[in-house]
Amino acid sequence: MARLLLALVLLPLAAPAWACRAVTPEVARMHTATLRLDTAAGEVAIPVRVANEAVEWRAGFQHICPTSIRQQQIWFAFPYASRGKFHMNNVHAPLDIAFFSADGKLLEVFEMKIYRNNHRPLYGPARAFKYALEAHAGYFRLHRIAPGDRLIGLDK
Repeated sequence: MARLLLALVLLPLAAPAWACRAVTPEVARMHTATLRLDTAAGEVAIPVRVANEAVEWRAGFQHICPTSIRQQQIWFAFPYASRGKFHMNNVHAPLDIAFFSADGKLLEVFEMKIYRNNHRPLYGPARAFKYALEAHAGYFRLHRIAPGDRLIGLDK
């Protein structure tokens, strides 16, 4: 009986550490589009979910399972350029993130790692950005996306 009681008490504490979903309500409400980039290797078309509202910006890939993260990318479109930072709270897989200026130039790319212990870095470029693209870790290397590349457009 004591063992069952202990399990019931600890279960709610353990759930956030392993709980993930294929989709969250915030990701489900993001519309889909195709992002087009001009890279050194040529034009690249990237299917994305577009986060253009505060509730979507705050959610990102939080609580999404690694398998689902590998199958989609999120394009963050902000109303104006800023110097914000991104975090990895409640994210279940490492991510790549690319930051774009208001004129569409890719400024910087980072690999964001899953938080371990008390090491919780924030990620952001040295300059102001208006857009950010998140994908699974290794995505940008695989598709030869690098600083200096340019945004061609977003087709809905």
